[in-house]
Amino acid sequence: MRLVSTAALAAALFVMPAAAQTGANTAAKPTAVEADAYVAAVEKEAADLSVPAQQTAWVNATYITDDTDALAARSGAELTEKAVQWAKGAARFNGVSGVSFDTRRKLDLLKNGVGLPAPTTPGAATELATLTTRMSSSYGKGKGTLDGKPINGSDIEAAMGTSRDPAKLKEMWVSWNDNVGAPMRKDYTRMTAISNAGAQELGFA
Repeated sequence: MRLVSTAALAAALFVMPAAAQTGANTAAKPTAVEADAYVAAVEKEAADLSVPAQQTAWVNATYITDDTDALAARSGAELTEKAVQWAKGAARFNGVSGVSFDTRRKLDLLKNGVGLPAPTTPGAATELATLTTRMSSSYGKGKGTLDGKPINGSDIEAAMGTSRDPAKLKEMWVSWNDNVGAPMRKDYTRMTAISNAGAQELGFA
């Protein structure tokens, strides 16, 4: 059973170069044409970056080791930083008239689609990605017990779907919680604090 990090499985994100136009015109209000160009550039960058990001996530999900965790965390940190930049870039076009329905929808997705944003504080994205990767891997390689014998998460799910023995169901649930769920509490609490700070930075209360 594998809970893949939202950060690692997110689409690769990048801010289009035109988001910072020449200094002579930075104060000018952006236009609908620029919004179209922004979205098109981000989509191209995302398509280019998403393949290696998903390859890294797949390898980590399939072969959970310290090395693949490190790769996934590094990729996740980069993608989180890009996602936040992308969302902030999309916010430049708030209130711009003449933006097409499709472009506005995509801009809204960029602003609202960052599931676990990190604040721009140095190191925040790295810490967040490390936490989510560690929890995901702990979940993926964790074990409970059934009849006193170790059993992995996927087998627990299958057994819980068919067993009607209260004692066995309790054993599986309690052992999984004690071995996997409860030890994540500290990491989960810290992850929530970081992502809440990131959400506030993006304008969410």
